[in-house]
Amino acid sequence: MKPAKLQAFLPLFYLVWSDDLLTQKEFSTLKDFINSLHVLSQEEKEYLLSKVDISNPPSRNELTQWKLDIEKSIQDKSSIKSIFDIAKALSGSDLDLTPIESDFKKLENDLGILGEEALQNFKTKADSFTANSQTTSNFDIQKITELLDGKEAPIIKRVKSIISRPEFAYETSTDINVFRETVYNWCKILAEENLGNMAYPKEYGGGGNVEDYFAIMETLSYHDLSLVIKFGVQFGLWGMSVQSLGTEKHYAKYLKDIGSLKLPGCFAMTETHHGSNVKGLETTATYNHSDQTFTIHTPNKNAQKEYIGNATVHGQMATVFAKLIIDDHDYGVNAFVVPLRDTNGNTVKGVTIGDCGHKMGLNGVDNGTISFDNVVIPKDNMLDRFASVNEKGEFESPIPSDNRRFFTMLGTLVGGRIGIPRSALGCDQIRIDNCHSLQRSKKTIWTRRRIRSSDFKLQNASA
Repeated sequence: MKPAKLQAFLPLFYLVWSDDLLTQKEFSTLKDFINSLHVLSQEEKEYLLSKVDISNPPSRNELTQWKLDIEKSIQDKSSIKSIFDIAKALSGSDLDLTPIESDFKKLENDLGILGEEALQNFKTKADSFTANSQTTSNFDIQKITELLDGKEAPIIKRVKSIISRPEFAYETSTDINVFRETVYNWCKILAEENLGNMAYPKEYGGGGNVEDYFAIMETLSYHDLSLVIKFGVQFGLWGMSVQSLGTEKHYAKYLKDIGSLKLPGCFAMTETHHGSNVKGLETTATYNHSDQTFTIHTPNKNAQKEYIGNATVHGQMATVFAKLIIDDHDYGVNAFVVPLRDTNGNTVKGVTIGDCGHKMGLNGVDNGTISFDNVVIPKDNMLDRFASVNEKGEFESPIPSDNRRFFTMLGTLVGGRIGIPRSALGCDQIRIDNCHSLQRSKKTIWTRRRIRSSDFKLQNASA
């Protein structure tokens, strides 16, 4: 900064700019503070105001220089206990800050700056691991990336290239219907690129590569989490439940259309009342000997399928988990392919679908409720890899134990449990990268943003 005495304001300017977000409220607070300083001339005030001009933020180099100046001023000074102490050290004898000490500290509070945490951030350089290890030189980013991506590097690079296209521009509309349609169109593009069917067998149009499928899921997390969930429901839960629980006739009939998104679908396991007790599902699939069909039925409101992705808008079919009933005997939970809508989007007779509405952070996913009122499906719609009904209408299974058969069926669906932490890993990496690029401790960033969120809620409480 030009006049030496104005160095005193470096800590404030660095802290408000280093998270790349100077809000209008922060600008107004700083402007009022600067204009109230009688110890400064009008020219000096105008210079300070130019440093908080929202339309002209400081460069990265300027921010770096500010931080270096601050660190230099507090080195080997145990008396530095607050941001105000840093300001005094920077100004030296050029400016007496004593008359404005209370105003200065009030400004820190108004801006949501916690002095001790910010001070610790400035002090870390003097005796940090990186400083002691002399890690000032750059490393080869490309080599590190190749090491971390490993054999999945080609698919990761390809996905990043696709989601960098103009069609994948972030959706900023607050209209939930617009957001849902945007995410659906993103999934269509990914399907056209043969990414959705990556884990399916090659003989049914897939890529036959489950490792690449999970790498795709993780990489999509760098873009939008609604996309990750929608993609995972369609190609993972819906498609892989058919692949894992069905047999050849199901693969031939469904997998190609699922992988191309010609047949959008759902994974309908969860019910309102069953919690995590999958064995306690109440939806029934009753076998009809007369015409070799099943009747899918929701016996009460608590047995409706709950929070099912793809249900509200796009799903045409669903893998429905229900108790198989033959001649009044309960043969436990099995899986069935059940139609929800026709190709024109009209709900099938006997199917009732509700909308779960808005969700924090995932408004691009059309979660809904599904109820069945005696919906009849063909016998072949039972996913019969582990259990089936023979031509005589008798239950058959290669696994005699009910418990073993049940857990074997669930064991084939652990892919979703792998996809979620892989996606979380991608999200976590984004946060780490952002924190490093901002050159601030995560704790300080989150503290300021938590305060801002509170301010936002208070400002909009009456909206």
